[in-house]
Amino acid sequence: MDNLDPADVILFNLQFEERGGAELFDPAEDWAEHVDFDLNPDFFAEVVIGLADEDGGEINDIFARVLLCREKDHKLCHILWRE
Repeated sequence: MDNLDPADVILFNLQFEERGGAELFDPAEDWAEHVDFDLNPDFFAEVVIGLADEDGGEINDIFARVLLCREKDHKLCHILWRE
């Protein structure tokens, strides 16, 4: 987590067990600003990592967004860190 502010790392570590999680989505449209290839959701997924307001709730405090290829032979990974 070297790409996060130290205060964010502490917050995430303290709260992850109760409120932390990762959710899988089709890639958001704004990924097109960061990569130069087609983001076909059949081949790519976005994982959102962060904290929710309550256990089992929707993640609304996002620490990282990860773009992954669904094809296991393509080891592509891009991360957008919280700023």
